[in-house]
Amino acid sequence: MKKAFARSVNKAGNRFYDYKKAVLTFEDPEDLHQMRVSGRTLLSYIYVLADEKEKDRPGFKKLRKPLKKAMDSLGALRDTDVLLEEVEASLGAFTPDQRVIIEKWLAHKKDEREALREQVEETLPEAVDKSWKRRMTMWARYSVPKLVDKKSLLVRLEELHDEKDRSFEAIRDFPSANMADTDFLEQLHKSRICVKKLRYTLTVLDKFMDIDQAEIKTMKNLQDQLGHIHDISVWISQLKSFYGDGEGLEGIESTWRKEMLVTLLATGILV
Repeated sequence: MKKAFARSVNKAGNRFYDYKKAVLTFEDPEDLHQMRVSGRTLLSYIYVLADEKEKDRPGFKKLRKPLKKAMDSLGALRDTDVLLEEVEASLGAFTPDQRVIIEKWLAHKKDEREALREQVEETLPEAVDKSWKRRMTMWARYSVPKLVDKKSLLVRLEELHDEKDRSFEAIRDFPSANMADTDFLEQLHKSRICVKKLRYTLTVLDKFMDIDQAEIKTMKNLQDQLGHIHDISVWISQLKSFYGDGEGLEGIESTWRKEMLVTLLATGILV
């Protein structure tokens, strides 16, 4: 099991590093998506394996910090790619006047995407360089086998289940599912993070433990649904920030908030 863990961590690290070249061409957004998936997988391994002593080691910090920096940069660009793709695909749901408003904002977001690509071009080669890959390989080969402990892994997994359950209870404790309530939206966002961590942890442990495949599928669906709600909330905020108190935004906001509520009800969390 220990050697298998080491091989899997090393494979995930290589996969993350190897996507760098394709990502920096910016030809296919799927490359960016797959690099982020590999990065999340690595972060999940780090979460379940690294104890407090490991987290304090300077060598470990030199591994994790560049990974987080790269993931933050990739995430900002990926969020913009998703926004442009999904909002453009939804334009048919709006009136001609509303489409004009949205399209002007999308043109601004495309300019913003170019700036984010420049940021990725600067950040990614610096954070994920050959020395980072070497540290990743060494950590997988020498540190991971020492950190693998089945009992500890099960404890971490149980903690994530508890965090997810508590976050769902917090959602149900609100008097209503008000999709304009910032506190309610913040709780949905926290639940999304809990679900994401649990989903990726289940996925990385699936090779080594008896993991319920149905649960992985359920967590993935919940992550997608809660992620969509969070995305729309961000779209509304950014659109209003772009226009200030411009006319015509109320109808767009209303349409999106209804979609957020429909998506939430489909999760089954409120039942």
